[in-house]
Amino acid sequence: MRASRVPGGIESGLCTLDGKHVDAVLDASQVDAERLPPVLNPGQQAGRLLAAAAEATGLPAGVPLLASGADHVLSAYAAGVAEPGDWLIKLGAAGDILAASRENVVDPRLYLDAHPVPGRWLPNGCMATSGSLIRWYQSLAGGEDLLTLDAEAAERAPAAVLCLPYFLGEKSPLHDPDLRGTFAGPRLGHTRADLYRSVLEAIAFGFRHHTVAQPIFLRSAILSLILAMRVSLPPTTPCLLEWE
Repeated sequence: MRASRVPGGIESGLCTLDGKHVDAVLDASQVDAERLPPVLNPGQQAGRLLAAAAEATGLPAGVPLLASGADHVLSAYAAGVAEPGDWLIKLGAAGDILAASRENVVDPRLYLDAHPVPGRWLPNGCMATSGSLIRWYQSLAGGEDLLTLDAEAAERAPAAVLCLPYFLGEKSPLHDPDLRGTFAGPRLGHTRADLYRSVLEAIAFGFRHHTVAQPIFLRSAILSLILAMRVSLPPTTPCLLEWE
């Protein structure tokens, strides 16, 4: 990996975009700046493995130790997100949406990380739940196989039940840990497939919310693409809401 010329340490909250310490944060936490280690960029050597650590780990003494980076940043880099217009959606326990940019897009609704490639930035968003919400509902359905739940959901009408996916609060773009998840509109005629479909739709609309919040994320048919993957809809299926 190439070392970035963009200063690191942004995500720690201790550094500004130009790599300087944030005095207000240091003062509030009563941290002496001189006790902090230097900020390194991905790929820079931090030191070498000491003999005691080598013995404990079974690794050769003196192995170079290189600065790495945040998992979401490096996964986007590994996926090829490098040029403006490149973007990535990740469905994990949480849900990430990342885009490459030549500009340091500062938006209070989103996050910003330095890209490992010099001259690039990674504005990004993170939903508190995506895969974890799916797994939670799967457990309520008795551990049913997800492919079975997908097939059942594909036969149900869209938006029959509405779900708000804030079962762990929400990160971006709302930044509210006190939000809670909701199922709205269920009736006795609805089935587990309706509820499961509403979970998938909620996750898709959560990603869509980021594209509305910041145009740096491509306003393509993200909703249709995700639903095509998770609910077996054709990619041409119209969105339930028009793009703003």
